[in-house]
Amino acid sequence: MSEMDYRGKAVVFLADGMADEPLAELGGKTPLEAAETPWMDTIARRGASGTFLSLPDGFPTSSDAANMSVLGYSLAQFYPGRGPIEAVAQGIELASDDIAWRCNLVNVKDGILKDYSSGHIENEISAQLMKALQERFGSADVTFYPGVSYRNLLVLHGPKFSANIDYHKPDSSQDEPVAELGLTALDDSPEAAYTVKFLTELQQASFDFLSAHPLNQGRAVPANMIWPWSPGRQPHFVSFSEKYAKKKE
Repeated sequence: MSEMDYRGKAVVFLADGMADEPLAELGGKTPLEAAETPWMDTIARRGASGTFLSLPDGFPTSSDAANMSVLGYSLAQFYPGRGPIEAVAQGIELASDDIAWRCNLVNVKDGILKDYSSGHIENEISAQLMKALQERFGSADVTFYPGVSYRNLLVLHGPKFSANIDYHKPDSSQDEPVAELGLTALDDSPEAAYTVKFLTELQQASFDFLSAHPLNQGRAVPANMIWPWSPGRQPHFVSFSEKYAKKKE
């Protein structure tokens, strides 16, 4: 293929999660610093290098937000929260007054959040537990949707709920007391206060229910609590082709 054939084409190679920490066994280097990366080195030598702030102040340290930023979308204009993004990915249609939450199945022991993924729970077991949660707690107000492994969804229905709620990411909160990781309202509205109360009670009820569930008996890392986080409402995106006037190929 000639050089001209490449014009107007681009490849985005996104090396997500490569930063890591310096390790003593690597002489104080990070794994990436110690790794042999001849092809990446070649790209760097032949191209242009620089820095890019993918997560402006006020947005979560989360790959969903960062990836939108990398693709050129204004987070202030388009970022709806992780819950709605994953709802779209699953083909779940949200009503205008629905609020989608990412809903991890986590492991809690002695009041401490021990594992954000419940030992990277198997898809089948996770789906069965989500089905059980829906049968026990599902209502006109709340619906549980299974996802992949520990990555599930919870949708709240109706105008009495608020998405203006602060939360703790479970993967950033391991080994911390659950009592110190509660949801908090970001405004003084009755909807926000009600949402915090409703979900706090639901989360505690899920612990009692899941801890006693047969599928958790004998598991090394029981999936014994739901962890709702990153809520948002129905997203409104501009398609990639519209934004850049490019057709999919």
